[in-house]
Amino acid sequence: MQTMIRLFLVRTLSFVLVILGASLLADPFPSTPRQAGIPAFLTVGIPVLVLAFTARPGRTQQYLLPPSLGFVVPAAVSIGLLTTLIFHGFLNATDSLEQARTALTITAVLTGLLILPFAQREGTDRSLPLPEPRLLALAGAMLLLLVPVFAIGPVRRFYELEFLSVWGYAAIALAVVGWAIVLGTIWRTTLPSKLVDAGGWLLAKRMKATRASTQAAGE
Repeated sequence: MQTMIRLFLVRTLSFVLVILGASLLADPFPSTPRQAGIPAFLTVGIPVLVLAFTARPGRTQQYLLPPSLGFVVPAAVSIGLLTTLIFHGFLNATDSLEQARTALTITAVLTGLLILPFAQREGTDRSLPLPEPRLLALAGAMLLLLVPVFAIGPVRRFYELEFLSVWGYAAIALAVVGWAIVLGTIWRTTLPSKLVDAGGWLLAKRMKATRASTQAAGE
């Protein structure tokens, strides 16, 4: 359950940041509903269904959000910043909105799939564990599904995508590699554990206020 919530939160928050970034940079809207559906489907939709069907019975934590902040916040913010820069850069370099949106879509899929094998990582763990094999295989399968989306003409046109230049694909690959290094470095710092602690403190404060209001109502 926690893994599914993390994937949903990362996708939602990162996309919100892209929209905000495009607004601040006075760029056109960065995606269409069809294009946005590709990363949502490949990085969240199918993986969540697979995880739900293959989940092992076990006790779920009472509060899922605070322990997830150490994973969700660095991933969502870094993905949001990267995809905003990719969209803005391609828009200015190619002067083509369709090319920029395609580049953003590819970047969103790649980054979303790269964090998938680490979605069970504990926010207080300063080491970077090996990818979870089951999630790594799932991410690889989702990446393979991206190929026919571009290879089959009617499918590509339906999703309003375009082929990029070789240099465009290379730029995206280099940017994603750099992003992965930065995110891995952030995960090794104390920031994730501080985010988890902050989430726990806010939750405790909220619970204390709720108990106080309940007692006041009872009196």
